Amino acid sequence: MSQCPSCEGSTESLHRFCPSCGAVLRRKLVELFPGDGRLESGHGRMLRASRYTGLQSGDVPHTRLSIWSEEGRAEAVIALDAEQAARLAEFLAAARPPLRPATTGVLGRVRRAVRPG
Repeated sequence: MSQCPSCEGSTESLHRFCPSCGAVLRRKLVELFPGDGRLESGHGRMLRASRYTGLQSGDVPHTRLSIWSEEGRAEAVIALDAEQAARLAEFLAAARPPLRPATTGVLGRVRRAVRPG
């Protein structure tokens, strides 16, 4: 067990965020995204997104994106500041399919059953 630097609550070493207050507990958060195998440019490749939180003294918070080959080598790397990372997130979020209105699907059926008419 370790202690959250923000609220001093108990945490497990495997936690990324404090279960009590939600504070980031790791210096670096990493997610891997496999390429689209249906496309030649995506086959066998992977995107690694790393968020450096700036928790340690002297760290600069930033996001780092890298493209990894089938052989496990980084082919290209770029670091983005918080503003550009947020801009990228907005760009990618805009590509999501729109949410269905609450009047359709399961939620709509439940609402109509509870409030007929």
